[in-house]
Amino acid sequence: MSLFREPLPPIPQETAKVVRAITRRKKNLYVTFADEIGPVYVADDFADAYSKRGQPGLSPVLLLLVTLIQFIENLSDRAVVEALQFRIDLKYFLHLPLDYDGFDPSVLTEFRQRLIKLDATKVLLDKLLDVAIEKGLLKSSKQRTDSTHVLASVRDLNRLELVFETMRLALEFLIDWNFEWLESIAQPEWAHRYAQPCFNFRIPKKEKDKANWIANIGRDGYFLLEEIDKLENLALIDHPRISTLRKIWEQQFVVENDHPKKGPRLRKDDEYTIASSEMIVSPHDSDARLGTKRGFQHKGYKTHITETCDENAPHLISHVETTSATTTDVEMRPLIEKRLGEKGLSPLEHIVDAGYTDVKTMKEASDNGLDVIGPMQMCTSWQDKAGKGFALADFQIDWDTRQAICPAGKTTNNWSERSKESSLHIKFEVKHCSACPFRTNCTKGTGPRTLQVKERDLFDALARFRKRQDTEEFKKKYSIRAGVEGTISQAVRRSGGRRSRYLGLAKTHLQIAATAAALNILRLANWLIELPLAKTRKSPLSLLSVPA
Repeated sequence: MSLFREPLPPIPQETAKVVRAITRRKKNLYVTFADEIGPVYVADDFADAYSKRGQPGLSPVLLLLVTLIQFIENLSDRAVVEALQFRIDLKYFLHLPLDYDGFDPSVLTEFRQRLIKLDATKVLLDKLLDVAIEKGLLKSSKQRTDSTHVLASVRDLNRLELVFETMRLALEFLIDWNFEWLESIAQPEWAHRYAQPCFNFRIPKKEKDKANWIANIGRDGYFLLEEIDKLENLALIDHPRISTLRKIWEQQFVVENDHPKKGPRLRKDDEYTIASSEMIVSPHDSDARLGTKRGFQHKGYKTHITETCDENAPHLISHVETTSATTTDVEMRPLIEKRLGEKGLSPLEHIVDAGYTDVKTMKEASDNGLDVIGPMQMCTSWQDKAGKGFALADFQIDWDTRQAICPAGKTTNNWSERSKESSLHIKFEVKHCSACPFRTNCTKGTGPRTLQVKERDLFDALARFRKRQDTEEFKKKYSIRAGVEGTISQAVRRSGGRRSRYLGLAKTHLQIAATAAALNILRLANWLIELPLAKTRKSPLSLLSVPA
């Protein structure tokens, strides 16, 4: 039997003896987890990532546990190998002898490449949750979700640096791919122009020189793509470095046919025709996007963390999702609830903030027995904001006769359906609105008053949800949502969860899944040690009395 198929050996007697002597007075999280929880992962979990032929290597279970230690301790590959060489508690956790001297840190890089082939959330997180269920340590009737940004592991580039670096990286790849071919088509100035990475201080300052510099880069890129297309080599054309070059040139450059001598120029702000969700912001990480979270712009990704929050049980992270920075929270909540159901962890109450609430998906969840607890966005019309004038609530809607009656008593049956928004567009008559004495309280436009309302079942559900959120019962249930902010803080402070260690969406999700599993190990051990949860910190300034 190969080493790959073998489980971790029993804990060596010498290691156990030394650890018992050291932990007589104070419990250790790794020792407690190994004793109380025991083995979680088995080698067969990684079978799809390894070939059945070839020389046996290190146990994937050992490498996975070392990876989780990385995120518990926030260590680099080299630092975690050095730690397991000298820390006895880690040797106990990994079932290693006292004289174990580690392995080459580069093995962890290769192991992560293998993990990418698997479902990272399933392998890293779900196996741990299954064991927690077996031990009676997981309750999932109440769960809460929130998101945070994750910065890409790339330098922040302006548009000029972006196109230059894209061209430079494509040329570096082609040198390794076929140096002789590149040398045969290369322009004489390429060696000097693209020899070094581009930084802002190397870009010409005078506008005329800068325009010529940009035009030369644009010509170089178009010329290189033409030569590559002549080869009709699909593998080369589809290579990430070349496809990224092509996409960025399409996104950033304009060729003016009326002035061919001027060469390509960068697009102006009003000339962009591509959605921000497709806009590449760095050639080093073509998956990263420019997103905004609470007014903060960042280049990278967004992660959604869901955790259990039942009383008398440890709060464990039950699911994580990593998406593009431009994906909205409301799009992700139904998917998160679906994933939880597939794991057998569907909650009875799902507590979220306003970013995740949408009347249509909330009603669907309610019909399926899931209570989504989160504040609905209130009406945003100028009448509601100003607290005066005629808002939607001041109009009477008769769904049976499909009529709407305004506060002045005028009636309209001019209804049109907008199926894409699951809403109705109601328009009053010009003759009634133009002569209405209450017009200034009703509309600021020159035309008649119009209303945009949800379909009847959604309209009633929205009114019900908005009414509920004013009750004390709702406020009490919603108050526990803030606890997930502490989980995000722990992921950031303990494991560096707000900055990606790796390039690409797949590896970034692997990092988030490993962070979630690492925090669950920490929380399970702390629960077994009976370490109480930290109290919510309050600013000393909150003690100051505020005058009325």
